[in-house]
Amino acid sequence: MKAEGSRLRGLRLCVVSLLVSSIVMAGVPAAAGDGPVWRREPGGRLAGVTVSRGGHIYATGSITGKRGDALMVAKYRASGHLVWRRTWRHPGRLWHAQGLSIAPAPGGGVYAGGFTGYGTGEGGDALVMRYSAGGRILWRREIGQEHGTAIVVALAASPHGVVAAVEDHGCCDIAVEREGFLQAFRADGTPSWSNEFEAPGIPAVTRDTAWSVAIGSGGRLYAAGSIDRRVYRQDAPPPDVDRIVQALNPRGRVLWTRVTGFDGIRRHGDDVSDVAARGAFVVATGTSWPRSGSRTRAWVGAFDADGRRRWSDGWGGGRTQRFATEVSMAPWGPFYVGTESSLRRYGRTGGLVWERPIPGGTWVSDVAAVGAVYVVTGPELQRWRR
Repeated sequence: MKAEGSRLRGLRLCVVSLLVSSIVMAGVPAAAGDGPVWRREPGGRLAGVTVSRGGHIYATGSITGKRGDALMVAKYRASGHLVWRRTWRHPGRLWHAQGLSIAPAPGGGVYAGGFTGYGTGEGGDALVMRYSAGGRILWRREIGQEHGTAIVVALAASPHGVVAAVEDHGCCDIAVEREGFLQAFRADGTPSWSNEFEAPGIPAVTRDTAWSVAIGSGGRLYAAGSIDRRVYRQDAPPPDVDRIVQALNPRGRVLWTRVTGFDGIRRHGDDVSDVAARGAFVVATGTSWPRSGSRTRAWVGAFDADGRRRWSDGWGGGRTQRFATEVSMAPWGPFYVGTESSLRRYGRTGGLVWERPIPGGTWVSDVAAVGAVYVVTGPELQRWRR
């Protein structure tokens, strides 16, 4: 009877949601005490999640329609109830749009970042939009590309505005030209500064990407990604790709840059997928690729305000492929790392507390630890206990 009651409650929730919002957001009870408290599907595929000061949860992604993909933003209460959902399609000849990142805006609402693209998928512009707390679009900015397609891969917001990490790459992501840079906007959408994502001693023409960006104490900005050690040539072996972590002041001036492989081990690829900051404490996470292209090794590392490494941890390798995709630092102390199939909790000093599987073994696209732990995986937004 208890299971039947749960199914009936879920059915009623689904019916009410369809009547109110015309989308499916049926609640799925947690299977166990160490799994999600609730799970929601706002439609389409999700990519990013954030939590506002007021405790509302915002998620972004894309929904496929007859005219192509539309960027989607949804707002939830902490209880899992949908407040609103909005979709946006480009009105011009660009026919699809996708949301990839999201950050809370000062005074309520959110910034959403992603890209618009042509039907062939071989060109498009980076996109930043600001929504009000009620779901109204306040402004939209498109950042043109130089090499092929520009994409906003991450956002970091402050009381003064938002900073976008932009990847500008050629067709199929294999062209020699691929550059990452940071573009800052004021809260009203006015561009304020731009900074190329480069490293001292490495030629500016090498390929680089700023995969993530975060705001720390005093408005200090941290950007993290990957950079080639030498110029890529199609007729030569691929260059070593190392991680790069960079600190900037609120005006975009670089304070320090650290370029390093995983614990000094030279590998073909050493990418940073995400970075988080709280106070003067910075945590980055990513994946190392050997030249064989298999047996990837996931890693996480912490830095202080001066860029000195405090500690690091790695897992995988051997005969397995492990990926570290996202990281979020919680106000109550620990931080959470998303992987290709699990959620990991670490203490502030770096010790692994637990690792729990994601239902269905789905890839984690984003994590936000504010009040509770919110996880984006596939089409779902999930709330986890601390």
